[in-house]
Amino acid sequence: LLDHYEEIGDRALAIDAMAGVEAVAEWVQRSRELHYDWVDHAFGAFLRGFRGRGRARRRAALIALCDVHSWWTLSHHLGLGRAEVRATLILAIHGLLEEER
Repeated sequence: LLDHYEEIGDRALAIDAMAGVEAVAEWVQRSRELHYDWVDHAFGAFLRGFRGRGRARRRAALIALCDVHSWWTLSHHLGLGRAEVRATLILAIHGLLEEER
């Protein structure tokens, strides 16, 4: 995920900023749906033990944590290096998935 964002993150954010432009809106929405699908694929096995609202909240949190905006905030706004970005995301994801079911 970090490799992907380091390669295309700046462009993805620039395109996302144009979501209100009719010609780009459908593409941006499809990109979001692909991200949601990726989260389901990557974390589906970890979410199986959760049900109802607890599962839905965790899925939503994973979507947000794994989003390009989270990477940007950690790496650019907070100035964290790649290893620290990775460690921070892993910490947040582990905490999220290790909570009582």
